[in-house]
Amino acid sequence: MHGEPELMEMDDRPLDPFTRKWFYVSAGCGLLCYFLLVVTLGDWGRGRAASICCFVGMTATRACWHLRRHAWFWIVLVIMVALHVTLVLAFPWPRRSYPGYTLLPEAALDYGIFYGSFKAVEKLTRWRTRSGDQ
Repeated sequence: MHGEPELMEMDDRPLDPFTRKWFYVSAGCGLLCYFLLVVTLGDWGRGRAASICCFVGMTATRACWHLRRHAWFWIVLVIMVALHVTLVLAFPWPRRSYPGYTLLPEAALDYGIFYGSFKAVEKLTRWRTRSGDQ
């Protein structure tokens, strides 16, 4: 048929993982973390740190979402979340108000660590499967 090749090309293209719906869900989760820590602990600094960690972690996870069928993806995700929860709860966070751009370097570093851990394990597993085939 005339329209079939065009439909096949459309289906083969990867979808954009960062949709508006995804943004609203991740922002909602970040706000939920913020308000839960502020209400339960009364600590604005920890709430801010938790919301940033949540949003950044969800962004890095969504960027690597194509790896979700691997068991190691979920193991790395659980380890990273556990490390972030420990960091947020153990470290004394300042209660001062900061403009968003001053927190951007810390958020970028956190994204790099989160995303880099997924990619490092991905490369390690690819390397191990290639060396095992030879």
